Amino acid sequence: MRTAASVLRPGGRLVLVDTHPLFNMAASVDPLQLDFPYVNDGPRRFDDQGGSYADPDAVTEHNVTIEYGHSLGELVTAAVNAGLVIEHLGEHVAVESDIGRRLLSRDQDGLMRWRHDGELLPIIFSLRARKPQ
Repeated sequence: MRTAASVLRPGGRLVLVDTHPLFNMAASVDPLQLDFPYVNDGPRRFDDQGGSYADPDAVTEHNVTIEYGHSLGELVTAAVNAGLVIEHLGEHVAVESDIGRRLLSRDQDGLMRWRHDGELLPIIFSLRARKPQ
């Protein structure tokens, strides 16, 4: 967030749309199994078989990643600590695609939703922040 804030002009805006930290935790949705932390507890190493959010079946190389879990609170606090003013924070329960995770199925309206015991859970979040004048 400090890097993003440093390249914004005064009055400039940062718009961030990403997978919700709760959805990042899910290894499967039915049955619900979690395999990733909600908060930052240090680095996690993954050696995926390839693919990407754009094409899960793509053949890729160099598939080792180091990833960190961050809660929504950690993300918002990082933006505030970087001097940004939060204008909007949204948690979204319907998406047009499964973000390459292959965990969701399409509802009759064509959108995908994550339900657990009948309750809707967030899939993505959006954050809009402004650098003060």
